[in-house]
Amino acid sequence: ALRVLFAPDPHPRPRLRPIYGRRIDATDVQLATDVCVLPNDAYKRLFPDGGDPTGQSIYVGSRRYLIVGVLTEPKRGFLNQNFGGGGISIPWPTFVRNYVHGDTIFAARFVTPDAKSIPQLEVQVIQKLRELRGGAAGLEYQTFDKSVATGAINGIFNVMTLIVALIGAVSLLVAGIG
Repeated sequence: ALRVLFAPDPHPRPRLRPIYGRRIDATDVQLATDVCVLPNDAYKRLFPDGGDPTGQSIYVGSRRYLIVGVLTEPKRGFLNQNFGGGGISIPWPTFVRNYVHGDTIFAARFVTPDAKSIPQLEVQVIQKLRELRGGAAGLEYQTFDKSVATGAINGIFNVMTLIVALIGAVSLLVAGIG
């Protein structure tokens, strides 16, 4: 199963260059084309024998998308910088046309090359979702970014540090040292 990611910006995942083809461009966004860019892990799953898949089609449900590019493999490290992993990228207007028909959108991922534009992008996305939903009351929007993930990880490490310190203190008391 592949997830679908949306590319409101013509340059999704700016640190990853295409190894085949190209990225989604401004024309794809403006014309809401049925094109997609594969991340490297999806490429390896869908094309285990390798080769250039650009120009071929894949289907997401009953929707056909023309592959226009494949991205390089993301760098790996202690913290994977590619949170969310491998879904295909399609232009945002294509997503709106093909998938937004009164159904609940559980999650969407938007990638921007400049972290300073995140607040503006968030406002624009929420406005567009409200517009698509007719301004319905009671809709809930939440944002999750790497700073939220980092904060959660830091909280876990702080709790672990406290537990280790308490275990050390109890051990010293039991040993009669403390």
